Amino acid sequence: SLENVAVTMAPDWFGNFIGVTASSVILATTNVQFPSGFAGRYVSNVAAGALVKDLGHVMSNLASL
Repeated sequence: SLENVAVTMAPDWFGNFIGVTASSVILATTNVQFPSGFAGRYVSNVAAGALVKDLGHVMSNLASL
């Protein structure tokens, strides 16, 4: 759960915000700013623009990742 933060990333960063391979994830955000180009970096192995409603292992108040 993130609240009232601004997420930043280094220009050369290549990882994911949450790295899971066999677990479920709940990501709740309130008043959080993510950098442009962050799509596809929220959860490992989830493609940019994936709709949360279509993912069986991710719950979030974000519409897409």
